[in-house]
Amino acid sequence: PFPQTAPPEHGLQFDGVSSHVEIPLFEFEPHGPLTVEAWFTVEQKPPANNGDPDAHLHAVWSAVNPRTKALFHFLVDPPNQGWWFGGGEDRLTRTIYHKFAMDGPRADLYSARHHAAFVRDGEEVRLYVDGQPKRSGGAIVDDSIPPDPSVQPSEVERYFLGASVGRSGKTLSRFLRGAIDEFRLSKTARYSQAFTPDQQFPADDATLVLYHFLEGTGDVQEDSSGRERKGKIVDAKWIKADD
Repeated sequence: PFPQTAPPEHGLQFDGVSSHVEIPLFEFEPHGPLTVEAWFTVEQKPPANNGDPDAHLHAVWSAVNPRTKALFHFLVDPPNQGWWFGGGEDRLTRTIYHKFAMDGPRADLYSARHHAAFVRDGEEVRLYVDGQPKRSGGAIVDDSIPPDPSVQPSEVERYFLGASVGRSGKTLSRFLRGAIDEFRLSKTARYSQAFTPDQQFPADDATLVLYHFLEGTGDVQEDSSGRERKGKIVDAKWIKADD
């Protein structure tokens, strides 16, 4: 077992307009076990007047492989006070929508640091909010319903933190306004019950991408998984994680 490591010292701040991190394209199994998790904070966005119908959404992570159609997403939906997760292949995607209503000091959707984990385990998908299981099962997108003609398949051969490919399939949308200070993608179902999230995620053989956001300077996000999947930082700023 890997011991817990020290809390993170830095994070990246995203402006909700153009900031994002590009992750190099690689293949992952669209129906195999998967865990995607992050420590992050979301801030309110001012209204956008750019004609983008999805500009109000925040993409914490988004991956669509245009070659294999494998995908996973996590969007924060402010008008509905919700978190939306999805993972799968093309339109055969299992989704979870979580209405963010919590009691106690962690009740805020905005300006509160949260841990989110999306787990795919066989035919089941599970959502954990700050280590607590909130929903499981997961609806499947109804393939009998014609797709929205305004949404085109992604042509962008990269994955993203802080943004996602927009409806045109060519440009970015859903820019995150907030911060991310830990991110890990794993090819295993890490969680099956309530847990205490590591403040800094350790690496193991199942880790596909691991970002600690400890650099504090520059436009390269190092990958601590050992797989050299370095991120390219675009327009995001380094900050202290506890600022």
